[in-house]
Amino acid sequence: MTSVRFVSEHGLHTTLVPRLSRTAAAELITLMVDISSVHLSPESPDTCLCRFTNKELSNKSFYAHAFRHLQIDVQASWVWGNAAPLQCKIFCWLACRHHLSTNERRFRHQLSPSVACPSCTMDEASDHLLITCHRAYDIWSFFFPPAGGPIPCTLGEISMAYCRSFEETTICVAILWNIWKRRNTLVFNGVDEPPLAAIKRCTEDVRLWAHRCKRASSASQLNL
Repeated sequence: MTSVRFVSEHGLHTTLVPRLSRTAAAELITLMVDISSVHLSPESPDTCLCRFTNKELSNKSFYAHAFRHLQIDVQASWVWGNAAPLQCKIFCWLACRHHLSTNERRFRHQLSPSVACPSCTMDEASDHLLITCHRAYDIWSFFFPPAGGPIPCTLGEISMAYCRSFEETTICVAILWNIWKRRNTLVFNGVDEPPLAAIKRCTEDVRLWAHRCKRASSASQLNL
């Protein structure tokens, strides 16, 4: 990376292509004029700062500036803010975007003859498969017993109701992941696993993911 001190002492001709376009040559003249007005302090080392953030120059600062006009997705905080492996986080992101290969989505793309859920007569959309289907409800009710209030019906409602901390979010991701695996076991292997089998896997996953936590308090809480 070329610094102001290097350009002041050696110029840019040693690093640029010899044949510049007229536009590039004009920009080079303007740049050299601007650099000539810079007063360097011999005691201070060269530093590269991002003019957008006034912090150390990095790829992160460029990305932050390039995407500053975009609104942060409301689901992003719980999807990425947990102790699950990256594969499970990507799965949750796809579920939030309704991009899982459910029968409802496969039917729209003419890849399935029916939109029906493998376990009931409802359409197998992402929210139904992962939350409202009776096979999914059995697992959710074990970890989060109903308290008499409204039952969440979408991933957005799940995030508001149950993803109140880093630890609870990790448990929710484990539940979603194992509901998906249980569904695939039924579809591809023809095996209808009991709810306790999926619940046991959820517990094992959470205990394993606890070792990924940076805070000891989070790790101890996830050792179910």
